[in-house]
Amino acid sequence: MYKCCSYKKCSWCNKRNEDVYTIKTYCKYYNKNICEYCYNKKLKGTIK
Repeated sequence: MYKCCSYKKCSWCNKRNEDVYTIKTYCKYYNKNICEYCYNKKLKGTIK
């Protein structure tokens, strides 16, 4: 299947990957998608 149709898009890097998760905890990022790479960078504080 094509990447553009089957995978979600990360809200931070705007790339489609299979490891993209939707944030369901109620906070300012509610219902945004984040990939594992951006999540790790966010934990380190390199991206906002």
